[in-house]
Amino acid sequence: MGVHSLTLAKQVAVSQLEALGYSYWPDNPGPRRMFFVKGLPPNGPRTHYIHMVEPNSELWEHLLFRDYLRKHPDEAQRYAYLKRDLARRFATDREAYTSGKAEYVQSVIQKARQEIVV
Repeated sequence: MGVHSLTLAKQVAVSQLEALGYSYWPDNPGPRRMFFVKGLPPNGPRTHYIHMVEPNSELWEHLLFRDYLRKHPDEAQRYAYLKRDLARRFATDREAYTSGKAEYVQSVIQKARQEIVV
C-alpha cells in the first residue's frame, strides 16, 4: 500500500488497523516501510499482510513483480509452486520461507525490467 508519509501513517493507520485485528510489526526489517500482520503468532495463524511504503520506494518493484506475474501466467504458476514448497518445508520458520523466495523474486523483477526496456 502506498502512502504519502510513513510518519503520518504511523500516527493514523496503526490504531485503525489494530482495531481491525492487525498487529503492527515495528521491528520489521526495513525502515522505509511499515508491516502489519493479521494473525501474528501467538494470536493465530497469519492470514493477511499489509506493507506500507512511500512513493518511489520499493513499492515500484512490488508492482513490477505483480504486473509481470499477471502478464505471464506460466511465471505465476512457478511462483505458486515455489511458495507451496517453501510453505511445506518452512511451516514454522517465516524468515526462511521469505528468504527462500528472494532469489526467484529478484529474477522475475529483472525479467520485468528487461521487458520495459525492450
